[in-house]
Amino acid sequence: GELILEITEDTLETDLAGAARVLHALKQRGVRIALDDFGTGQASLSHLRRFPFDYIKIDQSFVAGIGNVANDEKLIQAIIRLAHALGMQVVAEGVETARQRDFLAAEHCDYIQGYYFSRPIEADAVLPFARELVVQLEPAPERTVPSSTACPADENGVSESN
Repeated sequence: GELILEITEDTLETDLAGAARVLHALKQRGVRIALDDFGTGQASLSHLRRFPFDYIKIDQSFVAGIGNVANDEKLIQAIIRLAHALGMQVVAEGVETARQRDFLAAEHCDYIQGYYFSRPIEADAVLPFARELVVQLEPAPERTVPSSTACPADENGVSESN
């Protein structure tokens, strides 16, 4: 498995140099780093250059605007393109509807999370939930249709080749 550390934009602001050192050291040890709630804090675009983020998590306040607020949709499109151009993956938070899911999928968002899939669940329910999800996502077994060399019979049971 891998460890993913989520950090908010505002957390970075307290000590930029110290945060950069720690995050780069963690990254060298294999820790993946996600910038949480992107777009709601005080961070500038230079943070995307300065810190070794693997993921950008789009705040749910933007996702809620899908289908309602054109500027939110445009911002989401721009964030996804920017993140991908910088080699980062994108997670959309707070997905609650099929419309939101479809929009994000069409825009090539890498991951989506939210109530659309599940409400928060207790730790002891995670494994059964994951098993059920895997079953639902498995492709249906291939059905083989027997090939027949016989000609179809008419209503009297006589085939055309007779």
